[in-house]
Amino acid sequence: MLAAAKSKRLVLFVSLLSLGGMALWLALYRDDAGQVAVMPADREDTAAGLTAPNLTQPRVTLETASGPQNAEEFLADYWGADWPRIEAELRKQDGWADYDLKKLPMLMPLEEAMPLLRERLSWGASHSTQVESQYLEVGSGSGRLEDRAWIQTKYGHGLTLGDAEFATIEAELGPVQARLLESAQRITKAIEEARFRLFDQRDCPLYPYSSAGVHARDRRVNQNGGIDLKSASYEGWCTSVIVLESDVPNWKELREENLALTYERNRQLKAVLDRFR
Repeated sequence: MLAAAKSKRLVLFVSLLSLGGMALWLALYRDDAGQVAVMPADREDTAAGLTAPNLTQPRVTLETASGPQNAEEFLADYWGADWPRIEAELRKQDGWADYDLKKLPMLMPLEEAMPLLRERLSWGASHSTQVESQYLEVGSGSGRLEDRAWIQTKYGHGLTLGDAEFATIEAELGPVQARLLESAQRITKAIEEARFRLFDQRDCPLYPYSSAGVHARDRRVNQNGGIDLKSASYEGWCTSVIVLESDVPNWKELREENLALTYERNRQLKAVLDRFR
């Protein structure tokens, strides 16, 4: 009886082992869209007493990807007939002569990069202040009354200017300086608006990886009246936007007003300084 009981337990144990092996085999070979397990075709699952099916043929047929398969194909497709010329210019750059273009990372679609490039076309507060200074003085200097070095070196030759003198300058020139600053801010705002408008209209180069050979395609490069150039890049996509005077509505009127205020401020500054001589 003891032997019979042991025999029944052994049969039960082997049966369970076989069922467990079947479950394991099914788990390993289950077919789903996300994963195909490829196992050796001649493997036997001894626990289940089954032979694994031949998987020499894939269970899921992947669709062949359309479009460029690598960066070199992408560049040829993106530039079209102009690619040979651009590639020749690219190869002239340091490190590009023998570089395998297929190794370049593939880029996100341009449509996805456009809003991110646009964000980077803004001057930012610091640079905007620098541009304003270009319209606060003719020639060198910041044109800002708080810049004592500018006043002393450009207009105060032979004078010893101290706190009292600079306080007088700021008090007497304050009104015209405020009008001049407003004029400069109108100009910088108009330039930024023109830049974004050109970008939104794609009236500027949009290029992947490198600008080599690209600017020959930009009709604005050799035109007169350029007042701003701003470049931006994001994840391999780049742009360079040239703003011409003709791109800014009422540029002539804006600039004439600005120059008139600059000359008037300088006239008043010289008059105040003459009193200190």
